[in-house]
Amino acid sequence: MFRTLYCLTGEHDLRLVALAGLVCFLASLVAISVFHRACASRGKTRVSWLLLAGAATGCGIWATHFIAMLAYDPGVGIAYDIPLLALSLTAAAVVTCIGLSVAVRSSSPGIAQLGGGIVGGGVAAMHYTGMWAVQVPGQITWAPDLVVASLILGVLFGVLALAVAVRRSDPLGTLIAALMLTLAIVSHHFTAMGAVEIVADPTRSISPFSLTPTSLAVAVASVTIAILAISLVGAAADHRLGQQFARLQAAINNMPQGLCMFDGSARLIVCNDRYLDMYGMPRHLGEAGRSIFELMSHRLSKGTLAVDPNEHAAELVKAAREGRTTNRLVEAPDGRAISISTRPIADGGWVATHEDLTEQRREEKERERAQMILNTFSLLEATLENVNQGIMMTDADGRVPLCNRRAVELLGLPSELTASRPKFDDVVDHLRQGGEFKDAETASEAWTRPCESGGSYQSFQHRRPNGVILEIRSVPLPNGGSVRTFTDVSELLKTERFSVLGQLTATVAHELRNPLSAIKNTTVALRQMSASQQIDLERPISRIERSIGRCDRLVADLLEYTKKRDLNLQPMAIDQWLGEVLDEQRLPDGVSLVRELSAGNAQVGIDADRFRRVIINLIENAAQAMQEQDRERTIRISSAAAGGAEVIISDTGPGIAPEVLPRVFEPLFSTKSFGTGLGLPTVKQIVEQHGGTVEVTSQVGVGTTVRIKLPGAVEERAAA
Repeated sequence: MFRTLYCLTGEHDLRLVALAGLVCFLASLVAISVFHRACASRGKTRVSWLLLAGAATGCGIWATHFIAMLAYDPGVGIAYDIPLLALSLTAAAVVTCIGLSVAVRSSSPGIAQLGGGIVGGGVAAMHYTGMWAVQVPGQITWAPDLVVASLILGVLFGVLALAVAVRRSDPLGTLIAALMLTLAIVSHHFTAMGAVEIVADPTRSISPFSLTPTSLAVAVASVTIAILAISLVGAAADHRLGQQFARLQAAINNMPQGLCMFDGSARLIVCNDRYLDMYGMPRHLGEAGRSIFELMSHRLSKGTLAVDPNEHAAELVKAAREGRTTNRLVEAPDGRAISISTRPIADGGWVATHEDLTEQRREEKERERAQMILNTFSLLEATLENVNQGIMMTDADGRVPLCNRRAVELLGLPSELTASRPKFDDVVDHLRQGGEFKDAETASEAWTRPCESGGSYQSFQHRRPNGVILEIRSVPLPNGGSVRTFTDVSELLKTERFSVLGQLTATVAHELRNPLSAIKNTTVALRQMSASQQIDLERPISRIERSIGRCDRLVADLLEYTKKRDLNLQPMAIDQWLGEVLDEQRLPDGVSLVRELSAGNAQVGIDADRFRRVIINLIENAAQAMQEQDRERTIRISSAAAGGAEVIISDTGPGIAPEVLPRVFEPLFSTKSFGTGLGLPTVKQIVEQHGGTVEVTSQVGVGTTVRIKLPGAVEERAAA
């Protein structure tokens, strides 16, 4: 130790020693920085950085050694062998490059220490090769203990330098690693120089081709410039890479997914802030070199990992080494749904993305729920629009927010009224203006009677001016307002009435025809008695017979109307058939019949006997309506081909009053003092049995028109 101190203080220029130490530290700083770049890169880029790091380290060791040699004054002249100088520089660069290459391949502490030992060996190789190049007029001897000590110091500090450099790439870690490498070079050099002793030997001389100290200074300056050049290149590259890294880091940190990359030793290479924030990990756990086991253990402690951390980490490592890509959806203990994807990379590492799908899945469920509600609403709306009942909803304010198509049809409401969410009173006023409550003013009270919330429903029947009978039911709603349903019960009531009428007709026919037969037989006896006794009873007997005939026809009409009969449909040319029926008719005096048959060859399927009854009934009704008027009395029969055939029978009679017109098809309804009131109902019944429609229009003082539409014959429809 004392010998080393004496050598340093007594045989060296301390100013140049300080310069050597400074150059050594700068070179070490450059070497460690470039080594970190090599650690962060892959492939050919890594090789380039390793070569640059080896050159920087070798040049630093060489420059430090020979600046210190310029400071060394052993008391005799010194020169240097040029080939050995070059060899020492090459040895330093090559051996340290090998050591750095070993250390960069693994983040394992043992491998990094091995690399550091090789770098320390490179320092020794350069030093002793450089001392071999020294030429002095004497013999150089070595103190073995100090030689061993120099080797130990160089290797020890080299191991420490790379151990720190592999584990830490932050500025402080870089500074410490550079300082350790500086100590490895400086401690080795001056300890080894303390082992040197020069014994004068006049027989030894300096070669004329050796390098003088002045030339050495130039060489050292050149190497130092090389170190500075390497530093500038490294700084420029570092600046450029720093910018690229900053942009890349910004992009990574702004990803919506958490991102992390691990090397083949399951140590973290890089991760973004989103990954750390997602699992509540502190920033220091995102530093490069952290083991995946550390990260998984921390997640387990924070309740963001539901499995064994060691098993989970081992599974990831196994998948990466097998080159498998994995995708899985994980339910975290805190209730979050996280999608994790891993993809293998070179060297057995992997890249993983972590995406929190909790909000996305919640939004998807909300969208599904909203779509289900929309579908349900659409289905309900379609149902409301297609039911056979009219539905009208009234809210607590008395307005109508809902009125379906059937309600509009049954009540004859204009679309602009229902589209404006009118008040229900406005709907009632519109109906009143249309003559809805003309026959029964009290009927409007049933419409507007309020429904009490929680009360029972209200139900009543209402006959509209067009003859339609509505059953109206009003059901109160819990929060005020009500729902009213409108059902057309006209056909139902008619069916019920027909059923009762059929039963009654059958009973009356049976009970009435027996006495009528007896009376008819009695008239025969009366006629014989009056003839034998020469009493003139012909007039009253004839009146009795006519009354019996009228009663019999009434019973027959009732039975005909209430008894359902099967039709015998045959295709007929409507114009030809009408012509034959009209040829058979005998009209009262003064009534003219006009034919306007233009249906051509249009054929319809009709039961000739039953449909003849329709034509005859309509002609008789028209003739009877005109029998007492003294103006023109004309019955006009016309036809046309219209998707089948249309038959129109019109007269110039007195017409039908507007209040009577809706009831003309009601059974047993008649304004005449005679007849059964079954003529037009029978017409309607027969036409509808033929699949047709009948419509009556009339104008008082002008006349009445009956329009019958029939479908085409079966053959004609099939051809179409």
